Amino acid sequence: MSGHNTSQHMYEGPFLVPDPGDAGTIDINRYGELVELVSVGADETRTLRAPSKAGILAIIRMKTDGGDVIVTASNGFNVALNDTAIFADVGDQLVLLSVVATTGYRWEILVNTGSVAVDEAGTTAAPTTAAPTTAAPTTAAPTTAAPTTAAPTTAAPTTAA
Repeated sequence: MSGHNTSQHMYEGPFLVPDPGDAGTIDINRYGELVELVSVGADETRTLRAPSKAGILAIIRMKTDGGDVIVTASNGFNVALNDTAIFADVGDQLVLLSVVATTGYRWEILVNTGSVAVDEAGTTAAPTTAAPTTAAPTTAAPTTAAPTTAAPTTAAPTTAA
């Protein structure tokens, strides 16, 4: 492969990584790879292998929803090291970038499309949206000060000497 057509060869390369299926390992090695998850049962799992270098852009999306897919990344998906992502609906998608971590490399979420829940290990709850809260307006009771009366003052007469 000569240098003048390297970009063309990269463009033509296979960028679709096959879904490994329940309990399988997703192995993303190159920039721009896409994994389309296909689930056929409830609570399937996948393990996302830690990246081998910084700068790899990858996309994981739910293509077919036969049940939730729980993807675990050993080095985490963010600075908080949350390591579990739950894909629940068709179109749920994470765009990831590999970054340097304290021990090797890890994935960082750039875009979360849909409702992918990202939590600590073992947490499989769907994302929740808290209802907005509004405080009831408060009205203070009017206060009235008691009238005050000052005692009259009179100046003592002065005499000139």
